[in-house]
Amino acid sequence: SENSKYWWRARSSDSSEESGWSEPWTFYVDSENTAPSSFQLILPPDTSGALVETLTPEFVWSPAGDPDPLDSILYTLYLAIDSDFAFVNLTPDISGSSHQLDDSLSWGTQYWWKVKAEDTHTSETFSDNVLSFRTVTLGDANGDGVTNVTDAVFLINYIFSGGPAPEPEWAGDANCDGTVNITDAVYLIQYIFGGGPPPCDPDNDGEPDC
Repeated sequence: SENSKYWWRARSSDSSEESGWSEPWTFYVDSENTAPSSFQLILPPDTSGALVETLTPEFVWSPAGDPDPLDSILYTLYLAIDSDFAFVNLTPDISGSSHQLDDSLSWGTQYWWKVKAEDTHTSETFSDNVLSFRTVTLGDANGDGVTNVTDAVFLINYIFSGGPAPEPEWAGDANCDGTVNITDAVYLIQYIFGGGPPPCDPDNDGEPDC
């Protein structure tokens, strides 16, 4: 049977006597290589759910199977800024079904990702699905993916009229003082109309400070 392990031993005999059994040996039957089985991406999910709040997310997928004896699977993570994967970063030789990103992503950016499973004989299978997620846009209090005057209005409504809170709440902390209040709305207005520093970068050095 294909993809099976067998044990065997032998002994000799003549018309009157039998020898003892030989030491047992074992072998596998693997006449044709089988590609890894299908598998699914899990995390980060599509942006129909919550935005990704970290620049170093963990990527998780279900493990692919491989019936071939003694075969092993390594994964390659494809992470791109376009749905065609023309501009893609590859992380090869991942031994498990998850990977914690080392290099930071960018705030306010959409990413697409998929995974390839490859066995010892270089047969490969790509994940059944491709997922896309977006990182939080700093200062984007209303979660529409851009920072503009509507975010200042959203904050004013939240602070004074009991409107919905920013999601995540720290996205509304435009001035990095640890709280969300009217000063954040003023900060955004100065940024949008007065050339003030960008959200979450009060020292205007190009690096977020909160």
